[in-house]
Amino acid sequence: MIALTLAALLLTGPQSARPAAPPQLAPEIQEDLRLRARLGVHELASAWTIYVHSEAAHHLTEHYALVATRGADGRWTLISIGEESSGLLQVPTRALPEERRVLGAGDSQDLGRLLRWPALYRQPNPREREVGVGAAFHTMEIVTPRGHAVFRWAGRLRGWAGAVADMIMGRD
Repeated sequence: MIALTLAALLLTGPQSARPAAPPQLAPEIQEDLRLRARLGVHELASAWTIYVHSEAAHHLTEHYALVATRGADGRWTLISIGEESSGLLQVPTRALPEERRVLGAGDSQDLGRLLRWPALYRQPNPREREVGVGAAFHTMEIVTPRGHAVFRWAGRLRGWAGAVADMIMGRD
């Protein structure tokens, strides 16, 4: 039996490893990418990408779209843009200015270590709960060669995913 298997492998030649198809992104992230395209954000491409969607609504609705990508040098570039529109008040929709920042070498290494941790991709989502008036609701989608995960939460995210969110969203 082993001889037949070896012969079959030799006859068919080496199997080429195909890269995994990119995941279908969460609806909130797809919406963010459309917003970013409409506002003319120059996107960076990387196999290591973190998307964060944040939205809060009360008198105004604020919608932020942040994308973090890892460069060839291992440093992370974060590009955030948003839009403000009507909530309870009737106001015209306006773009919020684009913000770009690059994580320092130490923070980039720390983020890289977190993203290599298998437990991150297995962390359960927090229970979704009522979002208070004016409170922000977030969706973070992590897409890396190590795994793919989506987290949705209001308030503060905990665990490994919370550490990633804090680094990307600028919380201490």
